[in-house]
Amino acid sequence: TDQLLKKYQLTIWESLRPDTLIWLSIEKDHKREIIPLSTAPSITKVLTNTSKKRGIKLILPFADLQDREKLSSSDLWGNYSQTIKAASIRYNSQAILAVRIHQDPSGLWLSKWSLYVLDKVKNWNAKNEDLSLLLSQGIHILADKLAHLFALSSDTLNKNNSIIQVNNVTNFNGFLKTIDYFKHISAIQSSHLIKVKGDSLIFKIYYFGDEKHLSQILSLGDVLQKVENSDLPQTQLEQNKPSEYVSVI
Repeated sequence: TDQLLKKYQLTIWESLRPDTLIWLSIEKDHKREIIPLSTAPSITKVLTNTSKKRGIKLILPFADLQDREKLSSSDLWGNYSQTIKAASIRYNSQAILAVRIHQDPSGLWLSKWSLYVLDKVKNWNAKNEDLSLLLSQGIHILADKLAHLFALSSDTLNKNNSIIQVNNVTNFNGFLKTIDYFKHISAIQSSHLIKVKGDSLIFKIYYFGDEKHLSQILSLGDVLQKVENSDLPQTQLEQNKPSEYVSVI
């Protein structure tokens, strides 16, 4: 399979993809407001239909009192990243999309898009005479950028292995859930349980790509979460490989 992917320069993009929360503000009559997407069916339809075609999941904010208290249209138009991220915490998304749209005197719709993902920000502009086409265009660009970040390209299809420690596995169901999770990740060839230490399981994972890509993919689902700044000692089983430490949530 990997030889065919390399031959035809194809990519692997996991079915596990980051949920993306979208904040949208449109300027009308010199007034800027965050659009409650639940009450804007025509806009919502374009966004959801395009995202489904591209295989990505959008999360629409409630735009309720709690949201309005934490994020104003001025915050969104100013692209204040910390405020945007703080207001987004309640939605537990892996990516945040901030969209600002206005119409110039000629009737052309102009937009600015900012994607917050993996502690990075990706910005782009889009314009169109039709608002629906503009929204669809922006979501297509979003999908392309997510694929660039998370898909495994043919030139990185090298086989590697890493030691993964999964903490807080307190019962047999947690063990089965972890094993099943590994099986559903296309980049993982195989996983082998090599040690049990209390409520921690240590696996040897054989996979395509590099360790950074593996870590990003493992963190996308609702099964494992990366443990940052762990003080756990590096396993004796493979001294030359950095260890990944993740916990069941």
